[in-house]
Amino acid sequence: MYNTSTAPEAIECQCPGSPSDTVSDMDWYWNPNSFPLLAATSWDGSVTVWEVQTNKPLTLNPTPGPTASSDAEDPRPTQMQAIGKLQVNVGSPALCCCFLLGEGIVIGTLDKRLMLMKLPNGELSQLGQHEAAIKRVRLDTGNRCVVSIGLDSAIKWWNYETGQLMHTIKLVSPPVDGDLKSSVLSVMCENHRLYTYNLNDLRSNPTDVHMTSFNYPFITVSLHPDLTSLATGGVEGRVRIVNFQRSNSDFTFRCHRLTDAGQVTSTVSTNVEENNIYCVNSVDFNPLYKTFATAGGDGYVLFWDKDNKARTGLLKQKSSAITQVKFHPSGRLLAVATGYDWSLGITGRTQKNHTYQVSVFSLPDVCIKKKKP
Repeated sequence: MYNTSTAPEAIECQCPGSPSDTVSDMDWYWNPNSFPLLAATSWDGSVTVWEVQTNKPLTLNPTPGPTASSDAEDPRPTQMQAIGKLQVNVGSPALCCCFLLGEGIVIGTLDKRLMLMKLPNGELSQLGQHEAAIKRVRLDTGNRCVVSIGLDSAIKWWNYETGQLMHTIKLVSPPVDGDLKSSVLSVMCENHRLYTYNLNDLRSNPTDVHMTSFNYPFITVSLHPDLTSLATGGVEGRVRIVNFQRSNSDFTFRCHRLTDAGQVTSTVSTNVEENNIYCVNSVDFNPLYKTFATAGGDGYVLFWDKDNKARTGLLKQKSSAITQVKFHPSGRLLAVATGYDWSLGITGRTQKNHTYQVSVFSLPDVCIKKKKP
């Protein structure tokens, strides 16, 4: 059992002008010739863009840094500044976003619209429409399309140059979340099933259908960078690892559970009685070390090594729930959003002051690197 000791080497940079309500989604854009951009959508209808300036360059294929005991130079940024570049209100709660090749940001809204916000001027135009709210948007570069996942149980592919609807897949149950990496799309639905598609053959049936073991609703899904597995999280304070090729190696572990003394679980299994269970609101894999982060309603960001089934680190506890986490493509930075996750309904919204803040953390290897068994 670990106590709540933190990794003091994690450097935080708060983003000015953060949304006034809970952040629903975040995305990074990286260009080797400029500083990275971070976008966030919020339930207040805003889409906010920051430029994150760092004192060290970020690369997409970085060399793993020194261990905690090494005296070698720390490869991650040690100084950061976030500069607000743009904030636009789309007139309805903005539920999701993704960058469109640095030219704009695609946004899905509660009022069913698929919007495109041009950069750098923030000009808005409508790219498409669903019959219900749009839960997730992702960029499918192989098919030159934007993929939108709607609560109308439809997945739609839109040509991002012409706006033409290219393909639709109808799900048997409304989606909860989805993730797309390279040529793989996984969608998690209310019927507790995960559907995985090969984007090289959109006309085919799902390549994998997985029934989850969760008893209560799950919230989030993230594909592993090597596309062989994924992680899901839900309201019961558990994460499930799903392996596409070896289903007998799937496993579930408890996390974001605290004892009355405030202690946090350190590994993926424990016999200690945990009286306070919190939602796992967001999961994201680190593209550098292939570990992953979980965002909890307990205000913690935890880092995990699925192969060794152990926790690798954590960030200092926040006063409000962590609603979203998103790794920069280099794996060195992590965007973290705090707010209210609605785990206690309207009562929890009105009886407690919540902090709505987006921050960027520069992470040391000791937090995110796999530990030796």
